[in-house]
Amino acid sequence: MEVYNYTILEEECDIDVNEKTAVEHITISSEQCHLLHQKLLHCFNEAIQNNYTHGELFVLIKGSTPRLNRYTAYGGFNTYTKNYGELDDNNGDRQRKCTTIIPGREIPFLLEDGGITELKPFVDFVRNYSGNKMKIEWIDILRQSSSGTNGGRESLFSWHQDHESNRSNVRLTIIFLLTPTKTSMQVHGHDIMEYSGAGSGVAFMSKLFHRSVYAEDGTMKIAFFVSYKKNVTRNKPSILPGTIVKANVAKSSSSKRKIMNLVVLESSKTTPPKKVRTAPIGKNRPSWKWEVAASRCTPVPYLYKDGMYYTVEDDGEENDPGEEA
Repeated sequence: MEVYNYTILEEECDIDVNEKTAVEHITISSEQCHLLHQKLLHCFNEAIQNNYTHGELFVLIKGSTPRLNRYTAYGGFNTYTKNYGELDDNNGDRQRKCTTIIPGREIPFLLEDGGITELKPFVDFVRNYSGNKMKIEWIDILRQSSSGTNGGRESLFSWHQDHESNRSNVRLTIIFLLTPTKTSMQVHGHDIMEYSGAGSGVAFMSKLFHRSVYAEDGTMKIAFFVSYKKNVTRNKPSILPGTIVKANVAKSSSSKRKIMNLVVLESSKTTPPKKVRTAPIGKNRPSWKWEVAASRCTPVPYLYKDGMYYTVEDDGEENDPGEEA
C-alpha cells in the first residue's frame, strides 16, 4: 500500500490537515439502516433474477400495467485502482461487483412509491446537515470485506481524495454504516475511526485524504458526495431597467453591427434570462429600439441626469453610437 508522508499530504491537500472541525462523527437510526440494507439486498437479488451479472442494483417501479413499468439497473465503477484488491487483470471486474454508483439526479425516481423509499431518511439527513445549501451529486453503495468474502477488497480504498476525476465539484462526504459489522477508516491527521455499529457515520471535507482500514465480511456502507448549489435568482429581471449596457447590435438585419452603449428599458423575468429591450442613450434618442440577448450585454458605469441616461465618459453629452464591429 502506498503511504503518503505528512509533508506531501499537507502540500497536496492545501489545507491544515489537523483541522479538527473538518471531520465530525454522526449517527442515524439503526432501524432505518436495517430497513435500507434489507431493501438494497432485495434489489441486488432482483438484478440477478433479471439476468444482470455484474453486481447491479435493480430498481423496478411498477405501473398500472406491465407496459407502464419503469426500471433502472445501477452499476459500479471498475477503473479506480487505489484499492486493496490484487491489482491483476480482473481487479476492475471484481470492483464493479462490489460498488454501486447512483447519480444524485436519480433520487426523485428512487423515492417514488415502489422504489427505495427507505433511502429518504438518509437523503433528508444529508440535506439538513448541509443546511439545504448543498446538492447531492453522487451516492455510492460499497460492499466491503477485508477477506474478499461477502464483499470485496476492491471497495476498500487506500489514501485518496473524493473530489478527484469527474467529482471535482464535490465538497462534503457523508458515509453511513448500514450493517452491524466491524469496520474502520481514517482521515489523515486524525485517529483511526472505528464505526460503532449500524447507524454510525462520518462527515468530512471531500478534499481531505482518507483511507479504508478494515471491514468485516458483509459490511455495507452508503456514501453521499455533496456539492454547493448554484445560486439561481428567479422571478427577477435579468438586467434591471435603467442599467447601461454595452452590446453588439444592429438596427435591422441588413445594417452593420455596432458596439453601442444602450439603456435597458424592459427585462425578461424568466430564468435563465433571454431578452432585454434597450435603446441608445443620450438626449437625441431615436424612436426605434433593440431587443438583444441579455447574455450579450455588459453593464457599464452610467449617470442619470435631467431625466436621461448617459455613460460616465459621456458626462451628459449625446452618446457616440460606437465603432462598427
